[in-house]
Amino acid sequence: MNATIKYDMPASEYHAAEGLSKSGLDKFKRSPMHYKHWLTEKPEPTEAMRIGSLVHMAVFEPIRFAGSTAVAPIVDRRTKDGKLAYEMFTKENVGKEVISADDILMIKDIVNAINNHRAASKLLKTGQAEVSVFAKCPVTGVFCKGRFDFVGEDCIVDLKTTEDASPSQFGLSVMRYRYLTQAAHYLFLAEKAGLKVSKFIFIAVEKEAPYGVGVYEVSKNQLFRAEADRMTQLRMFKSCEDFDSWPAYGSDIQPMQLPDWASA
Repeated sequence: MNATIKYDMPASEYHAAEGLSKSGLDKFKRSPMHYKHWLTEKPEPTEAMRIGSLVHMAVFEPIRFAGSTAVAPIVDRRTKDGKLAYEMFTKENVGKEVISADDILMIKDIVNAINNHRAASKLLKTGQAEVSVFAKCPVTGVFCKGRFDFVGEDCIVDLKTTEDASPSQFGLSVMRYRYLTQAAHYLFLAEKAGLKVSKFIFIAVEKEAPYGVGVYEVSKNQLFRAEADRMTQLRMFKSCEDFDSWPAYGSDIQPMQLPDWASA
């Protein structure tokens, strides 16, 4: 087993650790230059990312969620009493993530939707949440990392909050955000860590009422194609590392590329 696996690693420590993650692969896919810029100038999380992280914590680490978050009081901070009440709230909850009353209701509804979904709740019944794995690719020598939402019986489970969890629309999200690359990347790391998993399953949950849930397993053919694409990226990444060259879109004039629908 040529890998390191950590079950209790804080998220901040994982993100600061060395290794090419799926997020890094996404930036590199756009261009090596964008990856290099992202590596040194990582942007602040968006509101959607913040809510997604809170949902993950509420689902996979409910005790930590309860202890590290605080619901903001509904007060008029323009008034003297409102300012005083909010100041007291702030002092009593130093270091905690402040959540609005509306957001906590949404998060609770999402958790309930997952817990009430037959397949989703069964997948999360037995296993380990927030598993960090680090391993070197034996082909390219690139050091990789990944943080699995949940390792269950023979599968890795990944939770995605989304606008539309229906099969067709979530499939579009899978392609747009390269979730298949994530599946291939994580299963590679799991194999190197000696984890007995062979499947990758997404739990997709909507962020608005009625909080629909869809559960989708990645097929072997989809994984095969994604792994081939991932290995192509790793070889290119290794070349950039070796020559310390991180180009953007090329230095020469190139043919204009149009989408397929415009090329007929």
